[in-house]
Amino acid sequence: MRRALAVSDGTARRAVATFVSRGLLAPVQSTNRPRVYVAQSILDAIEEPIEALVGGAGESPEGEPLKSWLGGDRMPRRLADRLMTEAMAMVDVARRAGVDVRLAGGLAVRRHCIDLGFLDREYSDVDLVGLSGQREALWKVFSDLGYAENSYVSQATAGMQLQFVRKEALRAAGPDNPEVAARPLVDHVDVFLDVMRMDHDIDIRGRLELDDYAISPVDALIAKAQIGRINQKDVHDIIGLFKDLPLREIDDDMSIYVPYLAEVCAADWGLYVDITTNLQVVLDWLSDYGLSEEESARVHGRVAAVAEAIEGEEKSRRWQLRARVGKRAAWRREIEGTEATPIVISPE
Repeated sequence: MRRALAVSDGTARRAVATFVSRGLLAPVQSTNRPRVYVAQSILDAIEEPIEALVGGAGESPEGEPLKSWLGGDRMPRRLADRLMTEAMAMVDVARRAGVDVRLAGGLAVRRHCIDLGFLDREYSDVDLVGLSGQREALWKVFSDLGYAENSYVSQATAGMQLQFVRKEALRAAGPDNPEVAARPLVDHVDVFLDVMRMDHDIDIRGRLELDDYAISPVDALIAKAQIGRINQKDVHDIIGLFKDLPLREIDDDMSIYVPYLAEVCAADWGLYVDITTNLQVVLDWLSDYGLSEEESARVHGRVAAVAEAIEGEEKSRRWQLRARVGKRAAWRREIEGTEATPIVISPE
């Protein structure tokens, strides 16, 4: 700066301080002698994709693979990363209280994928899965985090699904608060207990230990591919999983466990119908997602291999009997959106 402006050291330092205060320059971390400054927009473009993918050395939780962990103490810039950070913190708080919960939905997919730029989309909420035997402990965890239970959801699902609403959001929407308050990053959390009851049932009991923060990749894939009325966002997530994760015969958090997927489809005809239909939808829509030729070929090959494994798995007697009835009877439940879910909060 001093040489570029042909001024004294003091003048150069004051000029840099002015640019920094106005957000025009930012210091590059880990530089000191000399200290390097660049335009904030350039720093964002350089650092953000890298920090979202790998974090830094020693910045992930102990023993944790560097998947979607951001690392460091700096607040993530992207909304999706901020939401992921807060959701993972919930899992950590629950773990310290002896409660097993894991991320589900889009955040579970994001947890397992590597190319977070591809998955940089809008995430509207936090979905978790837990165990019914820990219901009371789970209620205390969220109460301590500043949430209140929406008892309507518990009553409507016989206690097998819970919804916790941020008290801050309730106060902001109350009649005694006429001013519009800033919406909290997470205003509610939905928790499935034992089974994710969606278009089809996905039993997660005994499967929560496969990853420290989310349901396993194959469970995340099943949850997305079982949707009867699949949309572009769901297809986007499925493509992300197939693009980033290998197919293996190992039930872990680093790959898609094909035998398990084929097994659950061979046991449930309705689940088989919707998953195989949606795998074809993924192939039909694949060209809409801006993948390279190599990425498209990889996804296509993996989807085709999974479809072949599903078809080749021996079907259960129950599957065969249900297949005779076919689509003359409903094979999935109709799931309504949660936007209009009534909120019933019990007095404290």
